Amino acid sequence: MKGLGTDEKALVRVLSNKDPLQIETIRNAFDRSFRRNLLGDLASETSGWFEKGLLQVARGPLNTDCYNLYEAMDGPGTKEAVLNDILLSRSNADLNAIKRQFQQLFKRPLEDMVKGDLSMKTERHFMLVLAANRAEDSAPVIPQQVDDDVMQLYKATEGRTGTDEILVCSILTSRNNDQLRAVAHAYKQKFRRDLDDVIRSVSGPHAHIFQRF
Repeated sequence: MKGLGTDEKALVRVLSNKDPLQIETIRNAFDRSFRRNLLGDLASETSGWFEKGLLQVARGPLNTDCYNLYEAMDGPGTKEAVLNDILLSRSNADLNAIKRQFQQLFKRPLEDMVKGDLSMKTERHFMLVLAANRAEDSAPVIPQQVDDDVMQLYKATEGRTGTDEILVCSILTSRNNDQLRAVAHAYKQKFRRDLDDVIRSVSGPHAHIFQRF
């Protein structure tokens, strides 16, 4: 990046095959050795999607998640698809790491920014996700709990007028993948319908908040 022009191939060669720890080491060494900011230099020397891609690599995955979340909620409107991609289906440990790093980077809790930027059921859904109370992958599938979840989901969707979206969210965000697969299988056996089709049909414009399932 020194002098006229930028050797983009060299940037890709150096950064593209490094793991997160190596990236952090390179970034800190660059800043310390040249008394410059690697991220700032990449932003000033590149542009467009190439710039965006390089910055994400140079920040490392955890920082990238935090910056993407911040940018998705900063300013007018919210890019809820970005929140879905980053937060849904993450482990409890991942979510807690994201919350800690977000606080460190932006000096405010991620939950506060979600509350300030979203509203009503969408806010409630993401607050359930950020509580990081999902069953760990090692938690067993309990048949009695599966049967209860199936009935609760039926009563919250097809078994009533309107949808109890918060109840649906609370179940889907608190079960691990094996438990959800068991619930979906049992639902289809009992009611002869795919649970994901049921959720799509009853949730309408709010379908995106059930993306985790």
